[in-house]
Amino acid sequence: MDDIVNIIVNISIIIICLQVKITCRSGVFSLKKKME
Repeated sequence: MDDIVNIIVNISIIIICLQVKITCRSGVFSLKKKME
């Protein structure tokens, strides 16, 4: 059971990190557009 829980936690952390990276990139992209 512990192994399954660890895998689920790791996957959720990776998904959250990916979502944060995507939002950061889109935020930077919109900022660059505003600067022009």
